[in-house]
Order: sequence, then structure tokens, then C-alpha cells
Amino acid sequence: YADELKKYNRILNKEIVDLDEDKIRSIGYVVDTIEASLWTFFRGEKYEEIVFKAVNLGGDTDTNNRNCRRYGGIYYGYKNISERLIQSLVKKEELYEIFEQYCCNLKNITDETEKQKGIKMKANILSLLSNLNNRDRKDG
Repeated sequence: YADELKKYNRILNKEIVDLDEDKIRSIGYVVDTIEASLWTFFRGEKYEEIVFKAVNLGGDTDTNNRNCRRYGGIYYGYKNISERLIQSLVKKEELYEIFEQYCCNLKNITDETEKQKGIKMKANILSLLSNLNNRDRKDG
């Protein structure tokens, strides 16, 4: 355990924030991925900037970008994601269908705690769908 923990030192000691780009490894190893994602997140000033910075970092771009989008979404919030990025979602209609299917599956949950978690998630998903649909109507 102690040997593995040492691999996280640059994160735990907050060194990751001040490292130069050439010190960031983006190769898919879990620690490298976390470092690359955090480094990119801390180097950006808005959601769209961190998304593109993660891609331009190279290496395991899909994983790093996914993590940066998560951090950015939490930090900046949905309303601060540019309209251009929202409208460029690939297979947006299929995402709607997946969300709706998930919401329908909530009816089959019997455990009350899990059901409450699912209801909260459903509310969040429905809010997201509503926002996406409202944006579509403005453009349509």
C-alpha cells in the first residue's frame, strides 16, 4: 500500500498544479490519467478551454478529456458549457432515448433507498433533457 501511495505524491502534495506540460504523462496508466486530468483542469479558466486543452495534451485523450469534462461540469456547471459544445453532441437523440429508458427502468426498483437515489437522478436527467430540448427549440 505504501509503495502505491507514493505514486500519487505529485497529486497529494499539490505539485501537479505547477508542473510544466512536458512533465505530464498521458499514457493511460491510472495515476498518469488522474494527473493529466487535474493538471489540465487547473490550467483552464473555463469549461471549453479545459476540454480542448485535454485533447491537445495528447496521449490518452479520450480518458483525460472525459475526466476533465467531469471536473469542469461540476466546477463550472451545465449553464457554463458553451452552446457550440452542446449542439455538437454526437447522437444527441440517442442520448435522449437512453435517458428516457433509464427513467422508465426506475419503476422496476424495489429497494426504497435505491429508488430514492434513482428518483433524484431522474430529476437531474429530466432537467438536463429539458435544457437540451429548450436549446434545440431556440436553434430550430
